[in-house]
Amino acid sequence: MRCEAEWMEYFTAQGRFWLPQQPRRAVHGGLTFDEDGIRLELADSLRAPVARASGVVGGSPEWAAEPMVHGRLRDGNEVTLLRVLGLSMPTEGVQETWFADFTLTGGLIGDDAFSQMVVIFDYLMPWVQPPGILRSELLSSSVTVETQPTVLAETALDDGTAVRLVTGVAGRWGDDAVHADQWCGLEVTGDPKPIIDVLNEWARPLQDLLVVCTGRPVRLEQVLLRTPEHDPRRAPLDLSFKAVQPAGRAHPAAVHLDNYDAPTLLTYAASPLPFSTLIGGWFGLSGRLSDAVTLLCGPYYAPFIYSGHRYASTFQSAEALARAAPNTREKTPSQHRARVEAVTAALQEAQLDPEITGWAVRVLQGRNDKPLRQLMEELISSAGEAGRELLAAAPDLADRLVDARTSVSHPGAEGPGTLTRYWLGEALTWCRVYGCWQNSGSPSAT
Repeated sequence: MRCEAEWMEYFTAQGRFWLPQQPRRAVHGGLTFDEDGIRLELADSLRAPVARASGVVGGSPEWAAEPMVHGRLRDGNEVTLLRVLGLSMPTEGVQETWFADFTLTGGLIGDDAFSQMVVIFDYLMPWVQPPGILRSELLSSSVTVETQPTVLAETALDDGTAVRLVTGVAGRWGDDAVHADQWCGLEVTGDPKPIIDVLNEWARPLQDLLVVCTGRPVRLEQVLLRTPEHDPRRAPLDLSFKAVQPAGRAHPAAVHLDNYDAPTLLTYAASPLPFSTLIGGWFGLSGRLSDAVTLLCGPYYAPFIYSGHRYASTFQSAEALARAAPNTREKTPSQHRARVEAVTAALQEAQLDPEITGWAVRVLQGRNDKPLRQLMEELISSAGEAGRELLAAAPDLADRLVDARTSVSHPGAEGPGTLTRYWLGEALTWCRVYGCWQNSGSPSAT
């Protein structure tokens, strides 16, 4: 696998564009990718005008969707636009503007189906700390740059999808100059999937995993794709799309993760879990507890979120995780029936209005779930030694977590201040992470 494309950056380029079913109608235009998304501005109509029965060519403007648009830029690069929407002007010589969800640079494809993805994140290199790319002998004045990709670890998921951790070199070199940068990526190979499924089922779980492991927002830097028909000798297709991400920043280093005040849970370089256990367990967990994982990672994808909303997301994630436990009933079915019957008998003795009694019984029959306080206490306890230390330091922690949630969900209610709520959220985050590993069936990260 060669990784030669630049990091996912904004660009503007001129070229000619056409529909795959109308390759002879190539229209000049400009392709722009910026903070507003992907925009294609054409000097003429993308679709060929159609002659109507009356002999008139053209018609009224209408919103149109095209699954795919092909193009060739002035620098010779081929591009494919996916999920394209625009106002079609079925008249010659009229400018059009189209918007695309995705742009693939480096080739023309026939179907929205991809069998391989390589994804690169800003924190992946320091998280992995792969071996360096320079090779030299002691006291030698010359060095060698290792340019061949190296597979650091690999595993297979339950459905046969292969996941590999790969490192290599990207850059330019010639007789008079050399520029080389090491990269580290996660490669996923499996049954062909549409681009949306590739991002949701392959890329996102890996980004979520890095978020949980580093305790930080993780920026997606590059996605490279191959179709089943892709020539392995050619560079992969470079994907561009609009995504909500943290602001650009200098490349993080290992020191940002390996220090006492870092929120890092674990790194690949110092993980007690083998790569196969970590990746396999996490993909299984993401499939079973997708709501809890989404709420867990949501505040990191939107770092501008207010502290109150952040705590609400944190608590909802913990609640979703706690409710995924095998037994969330407060009583056994027979015990619950007995207490409902006892309350029903008391209501009937009180000779209340039958409508009121019926309403109360209906409510009681459906409420056999554990109270939030008990769910939070069980979640804390599931965190093993960390949970026991938390409860020893703050025996009322479950009550305080629920009170903070109430004040956020119901702004009129009294609750802890912002600082206290922050530390409650941090404690709950650690409990969720350890609880996740318990639900994944993986060995404890401790």
